[in-house]
Amino acid sequence: MPPCADTEQHPSQLQSLGRPDSKTLRHDYIDYIRTSYARISERQQHTGVTRWALLGGLAFIAWQSVPMLVKVKGVSSGWSALYLVSALLLVISCFGFHLYQTLTVNSRPSPYDFRQLGATASASTPLSILVVFVSFGPVILFACLAWETVPNLSDLTYRFLSLVAWMLAMLGVLVCGFALYSARYIQKNGFIPPSLLGAATRANANSTLVGTVVQLSMIGAATYFLATNIDTVPSEILEQVLLLGGGIAIVPPCIEVILSSVHAQGRLSLLSTLERDILMHDLPVEEIRTRLENDLIGSELGDWAKRRVEKIRAAHNEITGFCEEVGVTLQQVEALDVSLKFERKGRLNQCVTRLDSLIDELNSCWEPLNSWLSSCKTQPFRDPYITRVVQGTLDDLSPLMQSAVQAARSSLATLKARIKEIE
Repeated sequence: MPPCADTEQHPSQLQSLGRPDSKTLRHDYIDYIRTSYARISERQQHTGVTRWALLGGLAFIAWQSVPMLVKVKGVSSGWSALYLVSALLLVISCFGFHLYQTLTVNSRPSPYDFRQLGATASASTPLSILVVFVSFGPVILFACLAWETVPNLSDLTYRFLSLVAWMLAMLGVLVCGFALYSARYIQKNGFIPPSLLGAATRANANSTLVGTVVQLSMIGAATYFLATNIDTVPSEILEQVLLLGGGIAIVPPCIEVILSSVHAQGRLSLLSTLERDILMHDLPVEEIRTRLENDLIGSELGDWAKRRVEKIRAAHNEITGFCEEVGVTLQQVEALDVSLKFERKGRLNQCVTRLDSLIDELNSCWEPLNSWLSSCKTQPFRDPYITRVVQGTLDDLSPLMQSAVQAARSSLATLKARIKEIE
């Protein structure tokens, strides 16, 4: 699954307790960066193994597998037995690893967990797709090999392997497709699609229970079919097949852990660079906050909505202010000599061009946001905080847009009518 941004408490929340000066707030940001760095490092080392230890373990498994593979190859049905045992052990390994991840998901998120991620903070699409291939690919591959090579494979075992392979294949395509869609959406609009925010809100106790039941069922079924098919493995290579199958089964989880550590290492690098820039280049507080939100933790949904409203309000004020100046411009044009036809027309055309550009600027801010908010209203959100943010933002923006559109239309109509009179 695509890796998510950390959701530790943002230091800017200290502002709600008062108004600390920039020096104090800058010190708070540095403390937050150092604490986050230490916390991510501790998570990597919490299990007592590092990615180098895992890589060494995988290399040892590969080295020890060579003589066992030679012995399996020497038996006529050795490969088919290895494929079947490996497929079933991979099912147990895959669903067992993801069961652990499911049980560690927070089913009761804080409102501050809902964050808008920009293109930099969410730039993990290739890594997410690679994780999907590593997690699901071996299971699908060995299930297909077992179909093709195992003689007299029981109907129930065949159906189970088919079910697992097709289920993981479809799930992998959906996850990869959604990851690519989300990356393209964020790159185009600068914020995540509503469906991704909706998926976060639906990670509640009910969905966790359903996921747990499905995964436990798959683990139980795979264990049953492994027990019923173990007697089909030739006795002279039974030990080698079980050891090789077990080694193959633990490779995908190990690679997933390594890939997760690569993602964490990238975050550590960003934190280290930001701390260096703060200390060595005296970054202002606003730039520190902007880089933290853009590169690492994203913007809290409510704060992000407020900034979008303020941006549109600024564009609205610029349009309404310019429309008020149109009357002055018309008076100045009227004061010009009638013989200066091109001068009078040119000044009015400049006003039309400028007003058109202001309208385009307002629309570029409004249309993506309006589309996002409208899509949010159709999402089955369970969290009332998101519903309040979406509805409150629409309530703030609708009067602004109506006022700006009315003023712009009235001014454009007046200017174009006057240009037509001059012609």
